[in-house]
Amino acid sequence: MNKVGLVIVNYNRGSLVSSIVDAFSQYSVIDEIIVVDNCSTDDSRKILTKCEKGKVKCLILDKNLGYAKGNNVGLRWLRNEKQCDYCFIVNPDVFFEENVIKSVVDAFERNSNYAIITTARIDPMASIPQIQYSTRIFDTFWLQFLSYFNFVRHYYLLKRYGVYKYNKEDTFIKEIGVAPGSFFGIRMFAFPDGIVLDEGTFLYGEEDLLAKKCQLMNQKIGYLPYVVYEHRHIQYSTTLSKKSIAPIKYAMQSKRYFQKKYLRLGYLQKIMLIMGEKISIAERLVFMWFR
Repeated sequence: MNKVGLVIVNYNRGSLVSSIVDAFSQYSVIDEIIVVDNCSTDDSRKILTKCEKGKVKCLILDKNLGYAKGNNVGLRWLRNEKQCDYCFIVNPDVFFEENVIKSVVDAFERNSNYAIITTARIDPMASIPQIQYSTRIFDTFWLQFLSYFNFVRHYYLLKRYGVYKYNKEDTFIKEIGVAPGSFFGIRMFAFPDGIVLDEGTFLYGEEDLLAKKCQLMNQKIGYLPYVVYEHRHIQYSTTLSKKSIAPIKYAMQSKRYFQKKYLRLGYLQKIMLIMGEKISIAERLVFMWFR
């Protein structure tokens, strides 16, 4: 029988993680849960160690490895120590019913050429629709360049390639380009080394890198519109100050990493990307300080 595991990476959100772990540990379809604490600076360690019982394991890191490496630590543990066949990356601000996991596992069983499967998502506290997925990877020079500019990104790229609506009456899996990183299932057999996420980034951009990796592996990414999870953005805000430039720095570092790894760029294109990045940083700083 297939084993199912969850990995949840925590950073200074021990109480929130503890609450979802208590709920998820009651689901019979889930065999193992590992919480990876990314060297939190609050009382998360004390809170999370109290959760360690039954199917729940807590791993406290002595260094903040970032999102990708932190999740990979948990995924390798689930694969190597617990022999899990299907694993799920779950953000601390995500909640789902047991049938969501069952539906994804069933979809994996029926579709052997899918390495990643996600589902529809909503934010019950948001006034605008959630983006469900992107129909393609931004893996060309022009798509990367245009994505730097806020207006172009929101009013052209996301409108053209982003999908915002879902239909619960549609009971077929859909092949997609990029799945949101907040929640998705993984067929661990497709990643024999146990390294699912590209560890070249610290924060942000993991979804695009994973999508590109799957594409080069000839593996598909799937989406189930007939089951829904909640992604509660408002409840779980980053521990970084709203005036911090760290998120901007990490986002730009991730974009540069993707470009260097997957794009063949000429001199002029490199100059244009540098200019685009500088303009993007300026836009974000203005928005951050005046919102």
